[in-house]
Amino acid sequence: MNVPTLIAGVIVILLIGSIILFQVRNRKKGKCACSCGCDCAGCGMSGACHAKK
Repeated sequence: MNVPTLIAGVIVILLIGSIILFQVRNRKKGKCACSCGCDCAGCGMSGACHAKK
């Protein structure tokens, strides 16, 4: 591996890691992480976004 390839790989890994961290933090804060706008009454994935209480 050469240096530019290594640098590009590290940048990609950091970007992916920051996106995942952002999603985890939002989920812990109770914010919606899905694209339905937190109005999941008719969403097929509502069980994955909002656990049953």
